[in-house]
Amino acid sequence: MVNTMTTTDKKKEENSMKTIYKAAQVIRKSIATFTKERNVLQVSSDITDVPAELYTMIHWIMFGPAEKLETEKRTRVVDRATLTVSQNIMYGFKSSAQVGALPLLPEVAHEWSTLLTIIMQANQLRKLAVGDDHPTVITFDMALYEKVVQLLDARPDLKQMVVPRLGELHVVMAALRALGASMENSGIDDAWMEADVYGPATTRQILKCTHYKRALHAHIYSYVALYEMALQEFFKDSPQLKYVCLKATEGVEAACSEGKDIKAESVKQVNRTLLEATA
Repeated sequence: MVNTMTTTDKKKEENSMKTIYKAAQVIRKSIATFTKERNVLQVSSDITDVPAELYTMIHWIMFGPAEKLETEKRTRVVDRATLTVSQNIMYGFKSSAQVGALPLLPEVAHEWSTLLTIIMQANQLRKLAVGDDHPTVITFDMALYEKVVQLLDARPDLKQMVVPRLGELHVVMAALRALGASMENSGIDDAWMEADVYGPATTRQILKCTHYKRALHAHIYSYVALYEMALQEFFKDSPQLKYVCLKATEGVEAACSEGKDIKAESVKQVNRTLLEATA
């Protein structure tokens, strides 16, 4: 009896796989023959930009049939999620070298419903691409990042699967604001104004990092100036090391101008010499 049931199950599984293969052939054919103007894949919010067969299959896989009357807002969310997955499948099928972008959502970015939609869509794409064993990493700017963290705190089911990430620019800006807070009223900001390097308004922009480029340059220039002053005092106390360090520094500069093949090892060697000289 056990063997009979096992054979029956295998037969059912084979039939199911054959059905899936036939459905996949239909979908692949519909994608291959689907063309828009100039045969360019469109990134949009229009379901007519993907084959109807593909859209219908993804909709049923992700959401199944509607069990109750859905509101118009819920329907829009479902349509966007289905369209996003469908377009990404088309990108992967049409060209392995083509890089696609997610469709723009015609919604206000900072609304809770919009953020939840983005998270859910990205989570579905991650499952299709790499499976359930990897987290979904999404990059946000500072304002959206703070709201997403609050949203995930309220949704423990998503918190285990989604990792919000702050964008590189906002990470650097946060670090510059922290640096500016430590420098405020330290005398360095007064030195900028007394030396007529920056005015009061620009100094405030630098300390609060409301002007990224000015803040970055100001901190770099200040670091270089302070380092040169410290270096001068160092050589006053240890004049016998000035020539040794100068020679080692010239060696580093020469090594950096060499070819790529020998640059790395040469830089390591002369840098080691420089460190030994100042030890």
